[in-house]
This record gives sequence, structure tokens and C-alpha cells, in this order.
Amino acid sequence: MELIGTYSNKAYLTDQYTDLRELLHALPVRPTKPHQAAQTRRWKRRLGRAEIDEIIAKYQSGVSSNRLMSDHHLAKRTISKLLKANGVHMRRQGLTDEQDRDAATLYIAGRSLAWMADHFGGLSPTTVARALQGQGVILRPRQQLDPIQQLVGCRARRAPPEPARELPLSVPPGMGRGDGS
Repeated sequence: MELIGTYSNKAYLTDQYTDLRELLHALPVRPTKPHQAAQTRRWKRRLGRAEIDEIIAKYQSGVSSNRLMSDHHLAKRTISKLLKANGVHMRRQGLTDEQDRDAATLYIAGRSLAWMADHFGGLSPTTVARALQGQGVILRPRQQLDPIQQLVGCRARRAPPEPARELPLSVPPGMGRGDGS
């Protein structure tokens, strides 16, 4: 603050800043809240042996890793690491032959890939799409939403763009090339 008077053309600010400094020193010091540090850092959750055994049993009974992930609030990588660390053979996630047939029927009836992915146990919509393509089903094009429809949540298709209008080629009087035309 002392440098203001020495290096500034605005020496009158020295008094104002001195007053401000005195006011700040007069204020009581606010203690930091101890729970703020806990909020900024998220602690890793330790899984008990019972929960690990439950996850393994569910996976071996046919529950998908995506469903386990959402049920136990864990990352997919955590689920797969846990299963591998306990010697569980990881199966290829996908649809059974019966589910493939059901998926084709549902898709042709108008159901979405996302709906079927959730219906068949929390699979990825991409997995369902691959199963349908494997059966020879031609996938519908994705719906394109304009920004307003996205905000409103509307699922209607976007209207086709209007054709470009042709601009007149004549130049209005007074707007010519500078030669009086």
C-alpha cells in the first residue's frame, strides 16, 4: 500500500486504502469450517466381504455388470476389477438367442434401442443394435432434434430446411459503383 504514494499519480488513494486496511483488521477472523475439507474430497468406499460376495453371486446368476454398477453405485471398472480379483470368469455381455428374436420384434414394433437396452437388463444400446444387425434388421436413422426441441424434450422430427431465397441482382439507385449509376 505504501507504494501507491511513491509510484502513483493518485496519492489521494493512500488515505482511502489505509482506512480500508484498518477496517479489515478490525473485523473478526472467520474460522474455517471443518466439514468443508470433507466435501471437497470424496472418500473411496470400502466394500465389505458380504457386499463383494453379493456382487459375485449376482454376476454369476446372470445379472449384467451394468446393472451391478447401478445397484451398488460403483464404476464399471471397479466391478470388473473386483470380479477378476476374485477369479470370476467374465462373460461376454450380450443377448441370448431368445432375446435376439424378442429384440427384433420389439424394434420392428417401434421400440427404441435405449428402451430395449434397459428392458434386457441394463445393456448398452450399442449391444442391442449389434444384435439386431446380426439378425439382418435394418436400423432406423437417428432422430435429429433442433436446439429448441432438445430444450423442450420433444421427440418430433426436425422440419426440412427452407430453400434458399435468391437475392435481387439489381443495385438500388445511389448504391452503385461510384460512377453515378
